[in-house]
Amino acid sequence: MKRLFKLNISGNFKKSGFRFYTMQKAYEYGVAGIVKYENGAIYIEAEGIEEPLTKFIAWCKKGPMGCKVSDFKIETGKIKDYKGFEMLKKDVDTDTGENLKRKKWLNWV
Repeated sequence: MKRLFKLNISGNFKKSGFRFYTMQKAYEYGVAGIVKYENGAIYIEAEGIEEPLTKFIAWCKKGPMGCKVSDFKIETGKIKDYKGFEMLKKDVDTDTGENLKRKKWLNWV
């Protein structure tokens, strides 16, 4: 059965390539979704079937070599039918894909 999990990961991973390695592992395990850096933490939405998703989440709890994960939060979410896995910029809304920085600027003008 297909499921979606939302992960919030905090720790010491600045300049470690956490988002890139997350995307690489998602492709390896056949997991779809997104990863982005948000408010000093890594935010991931991971969607897929149970077994590969479980392996992917276990990897996320450790992170890539050179990282120290200090806090890991997970919650379930509504399936979004992601078609692949991508790394988003921090100013992109995960539900709409809208550039929030541009939206703020347009409201200011």
